[in-house]
Amino acid sequence: MVAVNKGQCLCDAASPHELPLEVLLHEAQQESRCRGRWSSAQVATCEVFRRALLLRDEAAWAGLYRLYAPVVQVWIRRSAAGQVLAADVVEELFNDTFAKFATALSRERWQQFPTASHVLAYLKRCATSVVADEGRQQHRRTRDISLERLDHE
Repeated sequence: MVAVNKGQCLCDAASPHELPLEVLLHEAQQESRCRGRWSSAQVATCEVFRRALLLRDEAAWAGLYRLYAPVVQVWIRRSAAGQVLAADVVEELFNDTFAKFATALSRERWQQFPTASHVLAYLKRCATSVVADEGRQQHRRTRDISLERLDHE
């Protein structure tokens, strides 16, 4: 394991590409505690996202799920204001958010996201988009049921 002295930046200790995932996840968790003050120095967070998205590293994905599940679920619930979402629907939307995110970010698009805050902002847009899609589907289902009732009456 790479030793990082207290007060020393992770990026000063070694290249993030060389660090074990566990070290990166621990550092990313520390970085995420400063929510609302995303900085461009979120080296560990960027590296975990890079490994998950570009290298398709399943352990990195699992780490991202653990780190960002509470945040993404809050984004989903806020985006769904006015909609009633059961816990299983929130879980489905959570999974759909990450699926959309993973599908949309190719190696070429990755270059458009210079910092972790940009990546997280895009993840938030994916959550908002997935919730909007679900709202439209619910509306269509409700409308279709209403039209069926009219046909029967």
